[in-house]
Amino acid sequence: MLRLRGEHARAVAGPRLLSRASDRLSSWLAAHGVHKGDPVLLMLGNQVELWEAMLAIMKRGAVPVGVAS
Repeated sequence: MLRLRGEHARAVAGPRLLSRASDRLSSWLAAHGVHKGDPVLLMLGNQVELWEAMLAIMKRGAVPVGVAS
C-alpha cells in the first residue's frame, strides 16, 4: 500500500499485509535452513521491510539481531 501526502510518499503496511509478507519470508527462511534459536542479522533502516523481517524471524523462533551503521 502506498500513501501519498503532498510531495511525500511513504509505504504503509496494514496488519494483514504485514502478516502475509512476514509469512512468505518466514517460509523462505525455513527453506534456507533457519531454525529455532538461530541468530539472523538484520541491516535495514526503519522501514516496512525491517518489521516484516523481524516478524518473519520471530515466527520461525529465530532471534533477530539488529546492526546499526
